[in-house]
Amino acid sequence: AFPVPANAGPSKAWAIDTSLSDQFNYTYTSSNTSGQSEFFSKWIDFNLDGWQGPGATQFTSSNYYVDGGKLTIFASKIPLAFQTWNYHDFFYRTMYSSYITSITELGPGTYTEVMMKGSSTPLSSNFWMLGVGNQTEIDAMEIYGDSKYPGYDRFNPASAVHFFRNGHTANQLHHPRDGIDFAATWHRYGVYWVNETKLEFYYDGILVRTMDLAQNPIDPTGQNLNEPVRIILDLEAHAWRGVQDVPTDAQLANSSINNMQVDWIRTYRTVPASTNDWESIAVPASPGANKTWVLDSSLSDSFNYSLTPANLSGQAEFSSKWIDFNPDGWTGPAATVFNPNNYFVDGGALTIFASRIPLANQTFNHWENLYRTVYSGYITSINELGPESYTELMMKGSPTAMSSNFWMLGRGQTEIDVMQIYGDEKYVGLDRYSPASCVHFYRGFPYRNNQRHHRNNGIDYAGTWHRYGLHWISAHKLEFYYDGQLVRTLDFTQTPIDPSGLNMNEQMRLIMNLDTHGWRGPEDVPTDAQLSNFNINNMQVDWIRTYRAAP
Repeated sequence: AFPVPANAGPSKAWAIDTSLSDQFNYTYTSSNTSGQSEFFSKWIDFNLDGWQGPGATQFTSSNYYVDGGKLTIFASKIPLAFQTWNYHDFFYRTMYSSYITSITELGPGTYTEVMMKGSSTPLSSNFWMLGVGNQTEIDAMEIYGDSKYPGYDRFNPASAVHFFRNGHTANQLHHPRDGIDFAATWHRYGVYWVNETKLEFYYDGILVRTMDLAQNPIDPTGQNLNEPVRIILDLEAHAWRGVQDVPTDAQLANSSINNMQVDWIRTYRTVPASTNDWESIAVPASPGANKTWVLDSSLSDSFNYSLTPANLSGQAEFSSKWIDFNPDGWTGPAATVFNPNNYFVDGGALTIFASRIPLANQTFNHWENLYRTVYSGYITSINELGPESYTELMMKGSPTAMSSNFWMLGRGQTEIDVMQIYGDEKYVGLDRYSPASCVHFYRGFPYRNNQRHHRNNGIDYAGTWHRYGLHWISAHKLEFYYDGQLVRTLDFTQTPIDPSGLNMNEQMRLIMNLDTHGWRGPEDVPTDAQLSNFNINNMQVDWIRTYRAAP
């Protein structure tokens, strides 16, 4: 694991931005597209403004793949019949390559770094950023893979900024170090975008350049780096080198040199360095060999703000992470109707409560054959997560016949119930002493599931605070932790459940909600007295935290 080499600043800390980070630990090739959805959840394989590439380059969506834990971008010869004229650079496009750019934008207060190996050809292997208005460009690193031009060769990676306002102004600097061949070996390249006028460039964790545009102006307009940018990874033939320096057919056909590779990319954003409620509690699961746990702040919350009808000061913070309805329109099971008015954040906790639906507003649930008589809240995350993650919350359930739930839902085919607990004692084994974990697969019919209850020495899980966590190791293996203790390991290779064998291969959203279950029937819906008793009509979450395994 590599610590972030840059200082986040006074009273600030680094938080991973998973939408701009990728370990490429999935497969997306022409013969295996299992990782396609994961790749395209973060990346686009073309330039959004239609740019086809510089010099002899023609960008195509066919010249990259993800395999063996790496993104590979490669160059290949364009058949003569398909070569076109580059009117901007005045020669033919004779070489295919690919252009990978992020969906999410970034700006000041970020640190982005890649582990990368360049192509050993005259091509330029690049890690850069382009403004959404095409007015600014930050080149974190570009490296030519040959030695034809001293200073612009495999030993001299370069950083640069470009402004395309009132013409083109730029400032480039090369960073040779002890004769290191940067094209043929793996290295880390990072840029800390401090603010609109300041950048810091880090190579292999070493500060190689500080660019202060306030002290050394480049942009004639003085606007500097004021537009959001997208990350770009690509391989190019640069026009200034001319036709004679386009790789030969033999070089383009040689897979040992015709490509650049990215092992991982990570982006952090600065956040206030507040003390989270969980900081003294260790993650009980191991992230794996040569990995460390990195907090995903977009899926973590201490709820140390207020969002109530009388105090909306925390609304922006809450809405930056959570949605208070089901995005697919599901309104709730059995007697439940999800209502965005049935939760609040106050006193350092999220509270989700149930209440009676007025008789005039009650509707019939035709699917489960009973009336919807109870309002409750449904809170789900904006961001998704997948394998190589650990998620845990501190929660207290409702001591009623309702089910207090912490679970995850995929894109229609999978579900993981980290914990659900009924708050009464009517059904032994399905009661307040028996929290349950479960997995569900909705591929084909009938759907499959596997549930297990976890009684522990008569502990009342509905009326007291407990921690419930899931270590999502891979698509084929899960570990469930209650109060930091491993209570269940589910290995689908040993215990097959999903007939398709795909298992937990979907990205999922976190969900916290309180509901009634149809199998219990209308007689077990809480009474009016229970629903009006605030001591029992709710579940509470003190905090929730999510970590991703990172190098």
